[in-house]
Amino acid sequence: MPHHKHGFTIIEVSLVLAIAGLILVMAFITLPALQRQTRDSKRKEDTMTFLQALKKYQQNNRGNLPAYSDNESILDSYSILHLSEYSDGYSTWENNDYDETQNRWVAFYNQYLGNDFTNPDGIKYSFLIQKNPDDAWWPYEDIVAYDVSDFENRYADFYIFLKATCQNGEPAGSNNSRNLAIVTILESGTYCANL
Repeated sequence: MPHHKHGFTIIEVSLVLAIAGLILVMAFITLPALQRQTRDSKRKEDTMTFLQALKKYQQNNRGNLPAYSDNESILDSYSILHLSEYSDGYSTWENNDYDETQNRWVAFYNQYLGNDFTNPDGIKYSFLIQKNPDDAWWPYEDIVAYDVSDFENRYADFYIFLKATCQNGEPAGSNNSRNLAIVTILESGTYCANL
């Protein structure tokens, strides 16, 4: 009696290959979205780390936020501080009265956050600090329009609005000089948090 070896038919092999191909396609589609979510989660966590550092600063400084300099307690609408640049020792935005030794935001950044405070790409976070949203040089609507739509070319990672709070996910002006809203630019939009 002849012995027949049984193998896989072409249909069975094709079916297994089709299923494997489908799994690979699904992995390639979902992996970038998962990576984006992971990076955005880190940015949100780092936003909270930044706010915790600010709270520590306030505890050590009678509840005050860092001043722009010893001579001006609140930024005017055109005094913009791009923190990562200043803390690296150079700047592209300079106020005429700028004195790096007097800048309390730079001192805060260096003392409370340090060089290890980096974005998911390993680059120091950049901050744009300006007056409250009602008087801001760069309004929230423009931030969303430019930085979210062209994430890779964003101007800053964090936009800090002095005398502001988050309302409905957006910064809104406040009369309290100890209030601060921070808008974090995410790959999937923005995230607003209060001090």
